[in-house]
Amino acid sequence: MRPNVIIPKEPEIPCVEEFSLNNKTKLYTYSTQRTDLVSLYITVPCGYKYATNPVVGKFAWEMIKAGTNKKSSIQIAEELNYYGASLDISVTPDSVNISLVALKDFFLQAIDLLFELLTDAIYPKKELLLQKQETLGILKIENKKVESIANKNFYKLLFGANHPYGRYIKYSDIFLTQRKNLLNFAKKYFDFSQSLWGLAGNYDNQIVRSVAEHFNLLPVLNIEDYAVISKEPDKKSLHINKKSSLQTAIKMGCQIKSLREKDYPYFLIGQTIFGGYFGSRLNKNIREEKGLTYGIFSRTNHFKYQSVWSIAAEVKADQTNFAINEIRTEYEKFINEPIRDEELNRVRNYMMGTSLFAFDGAFNIIKNQLKMSDLGVSVDSYYKNLFYVIKNANEKDIREKFKEYVPWEKMIVVTAGKVETK
Repeated sequence: MRPNVIIPKEPEIPCVEEFSLNNKTKLYTYSTQRTDLVSLYITVPCGYKYATNPVVGKFAWEMIKAGTNKKSSIQIAEELNYYGASLDISVTPDSVNISLVALKDFFLQAIDLLFELLTDAIYPKKELLLQKQETLGILKIENKKVESIANKNFYKLLFGANHPYGRYIKYSDIFLTQRKNLLNFAKKYFDFSQSLWGLAGNYDNQIVRSVAEHFNLLPVLNIEDYAVISKEPDKKSLHINKKSSLQTAIKMGCQIKSLREKDYPYFLIGQTIFGGYFGSRLNKNIREEKGLTYGIFSRTNHFKYQSVWSIAAEVKADQTNFAINEIRTEYEKFINEPIRDEELNRVRNYMMGTSLFAFDGAFNIIKNQLKMSDLGVSVDSYYKNLFYVIKNANEKDIREKFKEYVPWEKMIVVTAGKVETK
């Protein structure tokens, strides 16, 4: 007998405290005594779209750990290690995400160090050379992978080569990046006037005050964020020939409406059933039954101003067109045939369970708060609506919304490998 499926309870949405650091900047906090760590998260809406050369925008932020007027990169690394701290920086076209995690006993010192890096980075030439060499090495490896080639060209075709979401790093971008470019970018675009802040863990009032005090020392340039309007793709398909590859990578999809839309959860359920988890329709057909790939999944990717739905897989080179046709067959079947109760209930349980990760501990709660706030979404409203739809949506509405969000005629198909699509 199969065990009874336990439906996860709808979680309570945590109450996050909110403070104003200025009229445009919020500090979100969530405290717990269950750890000796404190985390500070900062999201700054000044990503690499502001740079003509995307490498300049990425390096200017990522290399703040490379040295200041008073400290070398080695000294900075040793100091972070002494505080039991880690400092991670990720740069997207729209935003920069900074994460500082340290032991509570040393968190005040760790904050001092972070703010020194944000205000006094000098980008030493030797460190820049090492960063360029490392990035070149990574890029050379990625440019040999058909999966990476298909992914880059998918976004390039979908948004356009000059759009921030369609632009990708080239060798020439790395070669042309100079120290003066990083210094100029930092001076012009390190703007914290509309940043988002999050504090999580075992902090106290002294740490909260220190964060507020340090914020007041950061540059406030009042740069207005902006969205770049994308045009319709020039064509619906593209093949990049890689004769040496035994497999062909497929990347297909389209732009979709934002997760801010109230009907988005209906689409999300549909996308999960279709290709969004290991038991999905695509995985069962393309992987398990046909044996064309080791894995195929569909997913959503939410930029700040656009959202994308895509399918990705690597298949046997001589089966590329067959695989694409099978994806189309599964799509038509999904939108036209009722979803069985057993399948729908299984996905309801799966989605209710995975949604709990957003509220699994103080750190995830605050990271999710900043992510949603950066996208302009209310955490409370979004998750209440999501939980309601997961529990109550009927299968017909799910199929109709899925078709509305991702009509087949909007799809673009990019392949990289031996076989060109027909």
